[in-house]
Amino acid sequence: SESGEPCPVPSTHDKTNEAHYFLHEMIEHYHDCDRFRYRLSAFLQAARSVTLLLQAELAERDGFEAWYLPWRKKMKENKTLTILNSERVRVVHKETLVPASTMFFGRFEFGRWKSGLDGLPLDPMEDSTRALVRYRALDERGVGKFHYLEPQRSCNCVEYGLTRKWSLGVLEDKELTDFCTEAFAAIVEVVGGAHTWCGAEYEQEVTCNQDSEKYRTLRE
Repeated sequence: SESGEPCPVPSTHDKTNEAHYFLHEMIEHYHDCDRFRYRLSAFLQAARSVTLLLQAELAERDGFEAWYLPWRKKMKENKTLTILNSERVRVVHKETLVPASTMFFGRFEFGRWKSGLDGLPLDPMEDSTRALVRYRALDERGVGKFHYLEPQRSCNCVEYGLTRKWSLGVLEDKELTDFCTEAFAAIVEVVGGAHTWCGAEYEQEVTCNQDSEKYRTLRE
């Protein structure tokens, strides 16, 4: 703050950090189905709570309602935030959230896709490591005497691998961490605006999923 005063919305700030934490936890545990789902649920709840805390902390400030009205309208028109809210309601009040899961499985060369099949269904209750081992065993049976990869793996630049994709039907095929990053960026914009209105500074660049394909890929 330019005046040297403490953060005007400390609870909002802390809840924003909590949502950010769970977003990175989703990325960290992308291939562990239960850990990913549980952190997704936690992210949805924390992210949705940010603006609720913001309203609670600033409600008594003169002019807040007039300032917040355009932001409220903008958020209601934001499809990503609308879905965030509906999914949060679902996981809190209706049912466990089990996202859809698909994958590319095949051969990688120097860490990049070489050949294989994309869009394969992957049980959302199955960890990626187990799926990789299972599909690799099927693939290594080969056709006659032909094997897709040399069994001894003498060439370390070619290996089996998969690239997983978590999604929800309402997202129209958008990958889940991409969706969550978009939602978080929209929320951070509101939080930043609130700090500015209060005479404070708040800057946070949201680039959490910039290596999406890298962390979504699991190789031998």
